[in-house]
Amino acid sequence: MNEIDHYLKKRTLIVGDVNSGKTLETSRILQLFIDAGYAGDITVLDMSPGSVHGIGGKMLFPET
Repeated sequence: MNEIDHYLKKRTLIVGDVNSGKTLETSRILQLFIDAGYAGDITVLDMSPGSVHGIGGKMLFPET
């Protein structure tokens, strides 16, 4: 079983305190989908605000 199988055809909710790594985990999962060949099927809506006093910020996306 691949790690991506844990996410396919399911919903995932990532929660945590401020600066706990939620965006980093989301990016890691997104990379799993890209590496598995789903890049053309992915839409990401990042509605987070810009960084305020070092908290928050937009997600960084791979170049490819």
